[in-house]
Amino acid sequence: MKISVVFSLCATLLFLHSPAEAVCPEAYTALMNKLFFEGFSGGNMDVIEEVFHPDFELNHPSLPPGIEGVKTIVKMNNDAFDGWHFTVHDLICDDDKVVARYTGSGVHANPFMGETPTNKEVNLDGISIFIIKDNMIIKDWYMPNDLGFLTQLGVIPPLDH
Repeated sequence: MKISVVFSLCATLLFLHSPAEAVCPEAYTALMNKLFFEGFSGGNMDVIEEVFHPDFELNHPSLPPGIEGVKTIVKMNNDAFDGWHFTVHDLICDDDKVVARYTGSGVHANPFMGETPTNKEVNLDGISIFIIKDNMIIKDWYMPNDLGFLTQLGVIPPLDH
């Protein structure tokens, strides 16, 4: 009897404390689709202006602050990689937060950060945690897999395991 009570209590606590994937509101899904498929993919700066709040904060040490940082990386990627496009693997929402796990892909056809084009397909995996205000993105904690990306480009040699 005691075992079943303990098991039941543990199962209840597990259920109550397990992170659950929340269904994203339609407006947030539309905002993310616009960002990734119309703004980032193809580099439409008008879309970048539409989806980012005027008081936007970008948390990435190597980019200019605010919307200018977003525009910088969007332009760099779309100029250097033919067919630059995104696949969004996961969207998880909670209140005013949207977490996106994605991959940007394209062919390295033009110089990127001074590197000679490899003409190879490259992939940049990343996760962003967006804060939404007034149906616009006001914050982004951007966490790209820069090591993997720079290794694909030949900037960093593959690690010898």
